[in-house]
Amino acid sequence: MLAVTCFFNYNNDRLNCFTIFIKQWRGIMDFKNTFFNSIKNKSKLSDRAVADDFLKDFYFFPEAAPSVNVLLTIPAGGKINFTTPVHYIFNPFPAHLLIYTISGSGAFSVNETVYTADTSHCLFFDCTKPFSFEHKGHNWKFYLFFISGNALSSYYELFQEVYDVLYPVPAGSSIPMLFSELAAMPSEPSLKDILLCNKKLHDIFTEMILSALEQSDPEKPVADYLVNMKEAFDNHYEQEYSLAYFEEFTGISRYRLCREFSAAFSSSPLQYLNQRRIEAAKELLLNSDMPVHEVGSAVGIDNTNHFIHLFKKFTGTTPFVFKQAVPASIRELRSPYKPGGLPPQ
Repeated sequence: MLAVTCFFNYNNDRLNCFTIFIKQWRGIMDFKNTFFNSIKNKSKLSDRAVADDFLKDFYFFPEAAPSVNVLLTIPAGGKINFTTPVHYIFNPFPAHLLIYTISGSGAFSVNETVYTADTSHCLFFDCTKPFSFEHKGHNWKFYLFFISGNALSSYYELFQEVYDVLYPVPAGSSIPMLFSELAAMPSEPSLKDILLCNKKLHDIFTEMILSALEQSDPEKPVADYLVNMKEAFDNHYEQEYSLAYFEEFTGISRYRLCREFSAAFSSSPLQYLNQRRIEAAKELLLNSDMPVHEVGSAVGIDNTNHFIHLFKKFTGTTPFVFKQAVPASIRELRSPYKPGGLPPQ
């Protein structure tokens, strides 16, 4: 299987290459012919023009080891910036495509249906259908990745049940950060890099599919006042809360609030809040040098003994032991990926 990311400015019958990442996987014998044959409007270009614009900027990656072929990988991709109008068309291509827009917008067309790729959507598409890109504005900056891997067909099937091509990226989503980290992967990835890439891709698709499952769930919608309670716990867990406060704020009895919250989120309000605080505390313990008592205060539990008790209740160990027991490799997974050799843009 082969996938290639190609970006060009169609101007004066020439293709100007902005960024190309190419990864040559096991079993691929002739990349150039496969790539040229996928460009439907290549008849307007000379072979020399295409060679001058593309071949000098090709990046070839090592073949994937047989032991990691089952992972989700990125044969090609990168961070793109179109500053002038572009329009190009592809014949069916053996890959899945992910696009997330950083700024501006572009048009993605398939089967005469036009989708707008903008900052509020992530595009997920099976390129075995003809498709095209078009940009008419002054600037369109975006991430684009071709993806391969055995799990893709299952992810895509679940995704298509709800979203077709565009996924509406919600506020607070981790997708923008994950795309940025994928773009920072080194041009010659190690096995560790490949595993990190696999994890980030699974994180992206897991968010999409969980959202799709929620959209297709026929259960009764959760009341707004319960959603507001949960959002307060999620986003402002460090503050002090009581059922009496929510009773006064909503005009609904604390007993009803507790019962309905538990039914909606499978946890009582207090238990949910404490669990959210402990999750935040774990992040602070892994990613900062704050002492235990400061971590407790930062998540809304000023009594250090009570914080240690709750932490052990939810995790089975104390904060200090938790921090010391986590290997450096796991801490790294919880921290942003650092660039390590991205080819020049």
